[in-house]
Amino acid sequence: WLETTTGNQSDYAQNIKVGISDALPKSLVSKWLMPVLQSKYNVNLTCIDGSQQELLAQLAVHKLDMILADIPADTQYQLKVYCHEIDKSEIGFFAPEGWLNSFEQPFPQCVTEKKLLLPGKDSPMNRAIEYWLLDNQLQANIAGHVDDSALMKAFGKNGFGIFPAPLMVRDEVEHNYQVRMIGKIENVFQSFYLIAWPPAQSRALRPVAPPHPPCLADQPRQPYRSRSSPEPACSGALRSRASAARAR
Repeated sequence: WLETTTGNQSDYAQNIKVGISDALPKSLVSKWLMPVLQSKYNVNLTCIDGSQQELLAQLAVHKLDMILADIPADTQYQLKVYCHEIDKSEIGFFAPEGWLNSFEQPFPQCVTEKKLLLPGKDSPMNRAIEYWLLDNQLQANIAGHVDDSALMKAFGKNGFGIFPAPLMVRDEVEHNYQVRMIGKIENVFQSFYLIAWPPAQSRALRPVAPPHPPCLADQPRQPYRSRSSPEPACSGALRSRASAARAR
């Protein structure tokens, strides 16, 4: 995207504003944005966190150049944007380390023994997990729905419930939150998307030193002549010649 937007404009700096959905693991976000920061271009990157609805509203008025999200662009905004699937991951359930020896049943039946934390109700992953629970005839005790992925992991670490997370970040989740994966959710995936304006409509390009339009104050002032000022002699001579020509 950066290559296409930049073209051959070597004298341009890229001021790029990226909206980041609350639901995304921040380690994946840093992985996706690292090539931008390490590119040969002079990039000024601004990251803005928020819900996807808020970010799409900002994209609609060109306050953002792109959005990283786990949901495709919402058609209700009628934005003519590109929506690319940039990654995809299997999903697993995680629980605090101290719970591992307390489960009486194997996975997946063990998820019914503890409270369950799920993503936001409107997220595709939440709908997929709820369908998976129904398909496996599991009567789970859902403690709540949490949009922010980091907050959901923090709740899980502190024993508020079993929670799902992408297996792409399994090692990081287990290490940072002192939890362990108790099982993989079969046939449930989380996709990640880049939503961006076409390069021709992007506001990312900003001249390093944009040319200043001429200002009226910078123009040389013309001499002021009042109506009572005497006319130049040449003006009177030209008027006399024109009158003589008409008389002929």
